[in-house]
Amino acid sequence: MIFNFLRKNESNESKLEKWLNSISSEEKIPNTIKAINIGLFETQEGYSLYLIGSNTYSSTDDDWASNEDFTPKNKYLGFNFDKKLEWREFLDWVHHESKNIIGKNNLFTNIDTITVGFDDGELILVKGTKQ
Repeated sequence: MIFNFLRKNESNESKLEKWLNSISSEEKIPNTIKAINIGLFETQEGYSLYLIGSNTYSSTDDDWASNEDFTPKNKYLGFNFDKKLEWREFLDWVHHESKNIIGKNNLFTNIDTITVGFDDGELILVKGTKQ
């Protein structure tokens, strides 16, 4: 399983955790932000993540995630892997690890909904409920 490959490299988990922790603790997220999206995209070196906040959320229309009502200073995080990962494997790993990190560290407590997904794909809930 790909999680085993990614977990062998503890720096991947800690890199993601440090990034999410720094945004949650160092940024002033406006009270108007209803949802956060952790977006994913492929690069020549591997994959990158970005985080945005939106004043709106819709469980039936993922276009809300294109609203950049909040953008942290440290918006992007890149990952380089020796082994080429399939996009679905990376998405599953980011979803799983984000959910664990956010829950374990009690991050983004004032945000109702957090999702993760590729720009041109369906978003997956990390925190919140589909309504």
